[in-house]
Amino acid sequence: MKKLIACLFVCMTLSACGKQMPEPQSVQAATNEHHSLLTVNHFVRNSDILIECHIPTINLNEKQSGKIQVSINGKLYKQFDTAAFIVKNVSPGTHELVVEVVKPNNQPTGLKSAFSVTIK
Repeated sequence: MKKLIACLFVCMTLSACGKQMPEPQSVQAATNEHHSLLTVNHFVRNSDILIECHIPTINLNEKQSGKIQVSINGKLYKQFDTAAFIVKNVSPGTHELVVEVVKPNNQPTGLKSAFSVTIK
C-alpha cells in the first residue's frame, strides 16, 4: 500500500511539472536615500496574488526594522511582516497595487513599488 501511494505521489508530481507556468513578473523600485533596492515579484493565481519582496536593507524578522504595506486601488489592504505573502480573493478586473516598506510607526522609508494586475 505504501509503495502504491509513493508511486502515485511521484506520478502526480511529474505530471504537474509538465504544465508550463508563466514567469512571475518582477518590479524594482529604488530610493535615493540609502541606495536601497526593493524588488517585488508577483504572480496571479485565480483571484489571489502571490507577492514576494526582496529588501536587502530591511530585516522583517526584527519588529523595529519595518513592515510591508499593500494598497489596492489607493485603499490600504493590509500590512505584512513577512517578505512573501498572498493577497486573497481580489475581485475580477484590473487593479493597481502599491507595495511600500514602512517603519514600525508607519512612516515611509522611500521603498515603494507599484504595478497593475488583471484578475479574470
